[in-house]
Amino acid sequence: SVGALAPAGCCDQNLCAVFCPCFYTGPKMQAKFLGPDGKVKYMLKSEVKCCQYLCLCLAICSPCFRLFRFCCQDSQYTRYEQNVYGPDLNDQTVFAKIVYTDRMVCPCIPDERIQMRIEPAEGRTLSKEDLVLLSIFPTLLSGYTLWEFCIPLWIPGGMAMAMPSPSGIVQVDDANNIQGEHMNIKEALEERKQDSMY
Repeated sequence: SVGALAPAGCCDQNLCAVFCPCFYTGPKMQAKFLGPDGKVKYMLKSEVKCCQYLCLCLAICSPCFRLFRFCCQDSQYTRYEQNVYGPDLNDQTVFAKIVYTDRMVCPCIPDERIQMRIEPAEGRTLSKEDLVLLSIFPTLLSGYTLWEFCIPLWIPGGMAMAMPSPSGIVQVDDANNIQGEHMNIKEALEERKQDSMY
């Protein structure tokens, strides 16, 4: 067995996040990669910041931004990088990145995910076992459409709700340690060409 992927539980969080969630700021585990021994080897986490979600009111303008990108710009592709951390919740060391490439087909529907891959962080290496373990996450996500992420955990397929992935809303992605960059088709093809060289 290479391990397993599981949503975070209360015992995985800092005590303040459990008992005073309204006043808590700091790291919050969202998903954990368990090694063959059942111990946490890697994790995905978010950073809870003071009043950050007040910026979500800007999400009401998201359809306008998408329409402008689709009609007036040539940046219909987006590259996202999601950080993967070690087993210590308070350690900010990045061990790997999950890289997504999305394509905007139409501003009125969710973006099409055309590529996902795992990359080691700069200056680090990943063993074959670690790559297989971390690949569980994009493999899980690839089988779900956007609406299925709203299903509760106790419904089959609802586990994906606990697994953070790019939303396209900057404030949400930033909280989940996901960075996004828009690209045109030439840049997207160039990146794909570089990936095929490795």
